[in-house]
Amino acid sequence: MKKRLLIFSLLLCVMLTACRKTNVNIPDNAGDKTDAETKVDYALKYEDVLAKTYEFIKNIDSKVGPDDGMAGIWDAALALEDEALNEIGYTFKDLNGDDVSELLIGSFNNADDAFVNNEIYMIYTLKNDTPEFLLEGMSRNMYSLKDDGSLFNMGSNGAAYSIIGTYHISKDNEVVCDDYYFTYPDDNDPSIIEIYHNNTGIYVRDDSEKLDITLDDFWTLQEDAAKGTVKLTATPFAKLDKAIIEKAMAVPPAPDVSLLDGEWVFAYGETDGYEFTAEEEGIESGISINISDSTAKYYSKTEFTDEKFDAELEIIEEPVYEGCGNDEWKVKFNTYNSTFGEDEEFYATLIDENTLLLRHLFPFDGTQGVSHQTYTRK
Repeated sequence: MKKRLLIFSLLLCVMLTACRKTNVNIPDNAGDKTDAETKVDYALKYEDVLAKTYEFIKNIDSKVGPDDGMAGIWDAALALEDEALNEIGYTFKDLNGDDVSELLIGSFNNADDAFVNNEIYMIYTLKNDTPEFLLEGMSRNMYSLKDDGSLFNMGSNGAAYSIIGTYHISKDNEVVCDDYYFTYPDDNDPSIIEIYHNNTGIYVRDDSEKLDITLDDFWTLQEDAAKGTVKLTATPFAKLDKAIIEKAMAVPPAPDVSLLDGEWVFAYGETDGYEFTAEEEGIESGISINISDSTAKYYSKTEFTDEKFDAELEIIEEPVYEGCGNDEWKVKFNTYNSTFGEDEEFYATLIDENTLLLRHLFPFDGTQGVSHQTYTRK
């Protein structure tokens, strides 16, 4: 079950806004390794992941949303502000007994809950000596490591929609669900909270067993499942090896503007703090760019809207916004045949050869609204 293991859809709407500050004191001996781990320089093995995570935390104020797999780090770094690099750390642990250590990123000396001593935001493993993503956690879908190498999972959007999960990493590096309990209100009487169980880790009643237990019993199960969570020695990202920091902060050359050419499909976006994906909002949107004649076509359809424009492209040697990932150029869409207002503006740039960032400026409540939309190459 190798997947991102995000909690059920009802939680997704609130996860990224619910993080609270943690108070974590990383031990002085941060970064110590066990005898088995000294044989391998895991910081070097996971160098690219560590560099990417450091850069994301360091530049969190300029980010328009979480990178793939980094929802928990986005959540925590925004709340921790200037202390994020000191409070978020990493460590290496062999979670499945195969003599290869996984990379765990999170807050590992944390005890702000009575029975939880660490919060995991990401886990990577090595496959053919290459880092491979296993799972992510966040404040309202939290994973914690236990002393036997298993994982405790706790998620909630209130008593009516809560989960308890226990997992382990198999020998072939799969995330395996051992037990998964969740609550759901009765269809006929929402004041009655039902409890379900399965071994799939999926929030679906039809594939689960309804249990004849009370909500108090459910909370007891939660405390029992969380027993054994441990405090871990970790290295804060503020103490990341200088060579990896240099790699993280190196500015890659901007993609050539000619790479705009082609078809682009909407993936996710953010409008004045509200984040959304194409799937969540039922958005079908695309941009077709012909760089040889400097023209573009845009369309966006939902259940309620049908918007479009044609445009001529104007290259401008400045970023869409500071810290967007491409500080060398942007293009302005000089629109016509448009369903948008004359005072609405559109700009785009390439973050890499397969990622296009669209910036939409529009009037809103007497001020200027801003929407950022990310497209991937079709």
